[in-house]
Amino acid sequence: MSSDSEIDVVGVEEEQNPTTSSRVKKAYSIEKKIEVIGNPRPPPIQTYMQWIVEAWNVVTKENIINSFKYCGLTNKTNGAEDGEIHCFKINGPVSEGRAQLRQARLDNELAKIFEEIDLEEDVENGNESDNSIEITISLESGLALSILDRNELKNR
Repeated sequence: MSSDSEIDVVGVEEEQNPTTSSRVKKAYSIEKKIEVIGNPRPPPIQTYMQWIVEAWNVVTKENIINSFKYCGLTNKTNGAEDGEIHCFKINGPVSEGRAQLRQARLDNELAKIFEEIDLEEDVENGNESDNSIEITISLESGLALSILDRNELKNR
């Protein structure tokens, strides 16, 4: 068999909803050149580029956005889209991860708040630090955690 021989593939099945890989196979299987040892030659780079363009045209904007959410990449830092993360699903590999992530967010929020409280600065300014603390943190479940100063608690 010479290196320039061509074969025609007959009977390529049409699918109702062909996948990207089946489109690629069909596009390249119509006429392909065979090397001397019998292996198909790779298609030219222009063919690869055309396949990439066609594949990207099939993918919708929503599919791209959802695939990032599925992997846990989102702009929502409040946990609103944590339920869409694949590994946090009930039968997922880290089903308890959602609760751990929620707890880590709460811990980080509390750490930031307590970093802002400088007890030494209040003493230097003549302020009692326990009179100037009032913190409310809203949790995803609708509960609220409040830290009030001692005088506020006495007045209630």
